[in-house]
Formats: sequence, C-alpha cells, structure tokens
Amino acid sequence: MSAPIFADPVLDGAADPTVIRRRGTNEWWMFYTNRRATFEGPGVAWVHGSPIGIAVSSDGGRSWHYRGTVQGLDDPADPGLNTHWAPEVIFAEGEYHMYLSYISGTPDRWPGHKRQIVHFVSDDLMSWRRIGPIALSSDYVIDAAVARCPDGLYRLWYKDEGNGSGTGVAASPDLYEWTVEGVAIPPAPGHEGPNVFALGGWYWMIVDEWRGLAAFRSSDARAWDRQGLILDRPGSDPLDRQIGRHADVVPLGDRAAIYYFTHPHWSAAHTAEAVTFSDRRTVIHAATLTVENDRLVCRRDQSPEPLGGGDAGEDDAMAATAVAPSSTTRDGSSGGMKAALGRPRVHAGMLETLVGRILGGIYREGEPLPAESVLCTELEVSHSALREALRVLSGKGIVKARPRLGTIVQPRRNWSVVDAQLIDWMVAADHADALLADLIAARLWLEPAAAAMAAGAATGADLAALEAALAEMSAAARLDDIKAYVAADAGFHRALMKASGNRIFEQLAAVITPTDGYCLRVNALRGIRPREAVKLHERLVDSIRLRDPEAATAIAASLLADVSASRVRRAVGATVGA
Repeated sequence: MSAPIFADPVLDGAADPTVIRRRGTNEWWMFYTNRRATFEGPGVAWVHGSPIGIAVSSDGGRSWHYRGTVQGLDDPADPGLNTHWAPEVIFAEGEYHMYLSYISGTPDRWPGHKRQIVHFVSDDLMSWRRIGPIALSSDYVIDAAVARCPDGLYRLWYKDEGNGSGTGVAASPDLYEWTVEGVAIPPAPGHEGPNVFALGGWYWMIVDEWRGLAAFRSSDARAWDRQGLILDRPGSDPLDRQIGRHADVVPLGDRAAIYYFTHPHWSAAHTAEAVTFSDRRTVIHAATLTVENDRLVCRRDQSPEPLGGGDAGEDDAMAATAVAPSSTTRDGSSGGMKAALGRPRVHAGMLETLVGRILGGIYREGEPLPAESVLCTELEVSHSALREALRVLSGKGIVKARPRLGTIVQPRRNWSVVDAQLIDWMVAADHADALLADLIAARLWLEPAAAAMAAGAATGADLAALEAALAEMSAAARLDDIKAYVAADAGFHRALMKASGNRIFEQLAAVITPTDGYCLRVNALRGIRPREAVKLHERLVDSIRLRDPEAATAIAASLLADVSASRVRRAVGATVGA
C-alpha cells in the first residue's frame, strides 16, 4: 500500500517486523525491534538498547495499535539496559516460540560485541519463558528465521557476522536441540534478515542486501537459486521512497503480505550513518507478493489482502510465516514444486462475502447455497478453497451440508455467537445490534469479577500491558481521536481479563471486547467522554497495583454503569434473541 501502516508512538524506531495471529482470536500481533530513534547518544547507541515492541490488529491488518513492549527478555546475568533485535515468532508443537537476537548492554559501535540468538516459549504471546541461547556457527549471530521443511526437520536460518555476514543454517527435530548444517547463502554480497516461506509452489528466502531484498527460490528449502531483487525501487508514497528493509511474509493462498520497514528520510547513498532523528526514524509498510512465471513479484503500491481471523486453514504446527511440510509433485518442464502446501488457506474476504450475502438475504435461511461451480466462478476461487471456506462456516453453525440437498443456510439462532470473527462480520454488515446487547450484559457481570481477580493475580507483565494500553488511550483522548481511543480501550479491557489469571476469562475477552467496529458502535451509544474515562481507568489500574479487590470491583462496575443492556436495546430498537 506504500504508505506506512505503523510507526512506534514512543521511540519512533519500528523495524524488523514479524507478524503472527494470536490463536483463538481475530488478532494479529506484530513484534518488532524498537530502535531508539529519539536517543541522542554517541555512535550507533541508538540502534542498541532496543526493546521489542508489540502492535496488534483486530481488523485483518487494516490498522495497527501499539500494545507496549515484551518484558522479561534479558539474560538474568545482565543488569541494566540490554539490546533486543529481530524477533522471529512462530507457533509450533503446541506453543509459541520466539528466537531473539540479543546483545548484552548498549554498545555505541558495531564491532566487538558478541551476539546471540536466544530461544523463548509462550502460551499466549504475552508472557515468555527463557529457554536459552542456541549454539551456532559463531558468537556473532543475529536475525533468526525458523520454518519446518519437506524432510520433516525444522531449520533455523541466521546472519553469521563471524563468517562474512552470510546466511547460516541449523536443523532440529523439535525446535530445542539444533545442529549446524553450514552455509545456506554465501556472503557475496553480505546480507542479513533472512525470511523463509512457501508461495506459488516454491519455497522462497528473502534477505536484506541493504539495496533491496534479494529473493532466492528452492524446491526443497535446502538448495537456493538467486532470482533478483524486490523492494529496490521506490513506492509512490512520500514516506516509501527508500529501499525496503528486513521483512516478514504472511502467505495468503496464491498471494502473500510482505511487511517491511524503511528509513523514510535517509539513504546510505548520501550519508554512511543515520545521524539526525529524521535520519534514524523508521516506519513499517505492507505490500503484496505474487509468483508470476516462477518468479517472486512485489507490488509495492498494492495493499495485501486482509489477514484471516480463524484457526481453520492454518497448519496447527506452523505460524503464519512458516513452511509446512507437504507431499509434492513435480512439473517436468521446470523441475519446480507444483503442489499445494498443506490445507488451502481461507481468504478472509471470501468468508466475509459469503456471510455478507447470507446476512443481506441473498442466500436465505433454510435454502441451499448456489452450486459449487457457480460460487467458484462468482468468487473467483478454486473448488478446494471454497470447500475449506464452507467447512469454516459449518463450524460456526452458519451453514450445514445435507446429503442430496446441498449446503443449507442455518437459522440465525444456530450460529455460534461466541466467536469474535462472526461478531466482526455481523458488525460490518450492520446486523449485530441485538447481539451487542447480550455482549454488554455479559461485560457488566464479568469485568468487575475479572478486576477483583486481577487485584490478586496481576503480574508485572500484566500491569505493564494495562499501563501501555492506558498510555495509548490517554494519547488518543488528548487528540480527540475517538477511533484510536476505543481501539486502545478494547486493548485495555482484554489486558484486564488476562490479568485476572483466569484462562476462561482471557479467552472470553476475545469475544466480549472483540473489535474496533463493535467498540465504536458501543461507545457511540454511550456518548463516551474519553478524558473522563481515562481517569477512571487510571484509578482501576491503581487499585489493581495496590491489591485492592473491592475498589477494583467498584471502579470496573462504574466504567460500565452507563452501558446497560436495556439502554442499548432502546437505542437500537432491537430485541435480544431476534
């Protein structure tokens, strides 16, 4: 889309993004190196001392909202400020894994400081448990990329600064024990930031050569052939005129979204180092990748398709950036891999279109959907992708396959309303008013209880998440930016449910505080006054910090006091259960 999609609101140095869906929710999380662009220190100290930032999207990547920084990533032996770069985050073997580039302290020059890749695991993307550094080919390794390959092994690709800044590779059966295999991409020229993904029947690796991203193609994720550069030419937006740097890729069927960063106002062709704040500032962009004639093509000015919101269609063992193993067939003319890689991914747009037609009465309750061949033609999708989409809708109770009758649209009362993605669709189609009344009534009961539990169970990381959301709310309130405010408010209430320490509450939070669209609708009904509300939220955080459950309960209840289910029913003229 060329224009930036995210800039860090605190340090203004978002770089090295990696994007992953938080399972069980409609949220996509972006982890990024948060360079200290505002720091006026010696040399390259501004690139060091960086935390890992978090931005979250609940609308398929259309907008991203700051969610604070990841806590607990330092080596216990390293007091003070340390350096965290280029997180690789995947979901595999039933848990999230982070492979983090780590440097002790805050050096002010590039050479002479050991660099490690350190492994962490998490159940929720928020709290991380340190496993430890990985022994690789030197003591100067950064920029991990991890994926599972066709031979069933996981591989870790990384920049090896101890061996000329090429890409090294190690293999593992379990993501914990690694064996160095050698060099994947030689250091001629030098490069960094490898990323590996599957698209268009091939495996691809992209690396940052500081003049654009070099693309390499493979049929087995082992031997790589160079295919040229992408993101080496400027985009159309004034803030996207410089080369694209260190990127992450999320495959979306026959296309992919590529997330990259730029220095909007600095080019190494003009000055060797970024000296001023304007030079140092970085922003994140997104664009579309396709494979055309077996070559990787980046459409820098084209926004990627919306990111999906459900678990269906995603290999349980892989994160959005990873490569799933698959059986393959070969095209004798090119020798390339030409098989689908795992179960077809479902495009969020196709699901939204189908549900929108049902909500709009085009496909009526109790009647069959059009024939599969008709739908494939209308939606311009393959039969396998359509069947996967119908499987997803069936799991939500929206349709049901009946022998000899076809796929039947089910009554609205059969739909699984405890589903954030479905709520998204209903809000988008303006069919959610009755459901919103039930959701608000649920919040009136659940959130005061969650606040009381948080006063007894909240960890330091929980308090940091609440404070980060509160800071974002406060900034939006000062600017009278209602949309940004309600998005931050939703993040605050999700963090509150997480802070309760109750996993059921945490998962319910994805439904009762679901999306920006829902929050905007509810807050419009409330006649929200952001600056006054921020003060109440501050008092709530204080009561949790002071371990005062009675005060937390009362304040949480007062936050919702003007949102009664009856008031919403009157405002929208809806009847719950209609």
